[in-house]
Amino acid sequence: MATVSLKRESKKEVILENAKQLFSEKGYDGTSMDEIALRTGVPKSLIYYHFKCKEELLNAIVFKFFDEYDQLLREDGADSKERANSYFDYLEKNSDFLRIILVESLKRGDKSVPIFKVLKPLMTYQGEIAGDSDLADYKKSQPRWVAEFFTSIMPSVLFACYQEDWCNYFGADKKQVKDDFIAAYNQTHGEYHKQLSKGEQKND
Repeated sequence: MATVSLKRESKKEVILENAKQLFSEKGYDGTSMDEIALRTGVPKSLIYYHFKCKEELLNAIVFKFFDEYDQLLREDGADSKERANSYFDYLEKNSDFLRIILVESLKRGDKSVPIFKVLKPLMTYQGEIAGDSDLADYKKSQPRWVAEFFTSIMPSVLFACYQEDWCNYFGADKKQVKDDFIAAYNQTHGEYHKQLSKGEQKND
């Protein structure tokens, strides 16, 4: 994979992008700071100038990933179908890195679990749409957070990670598999949201 040009972006951004590429290719544990410096074409001291350690570098990449995810949620002018397609396309584009996030999440047993960070922007956005600020507060909306994470986010992330492997193993058409997944997703999590809407309408 070609090294990102230093002329196009700041050195810090280039370090992040090349580290992301290496983590995706070799895994977090299998990537050294020396390799990141070599891939980026900068002295290792410059990497340590921006990031104190490899874990801080990974956290910065994770933060950037979820910041892009947050921006995707807020795209102007997109209807629900376009937004859904953009969402799945984004996950598919970042499937290699999602594997790293999942592996690191499974290794950690504290509040720093990376995959959990996807929830806050999603629930904040849903709260803004619904006019219900309580959705952004886990203690006030725990059932909704649980439902979103385990019936929407995790199935979507796992699909993005295993879609290509599934197609290779079963000799399946990639587009058809994606269409099948989205149909199943709409029948499960989509139905959950329909029931929520019906409940909200009854309460009005």
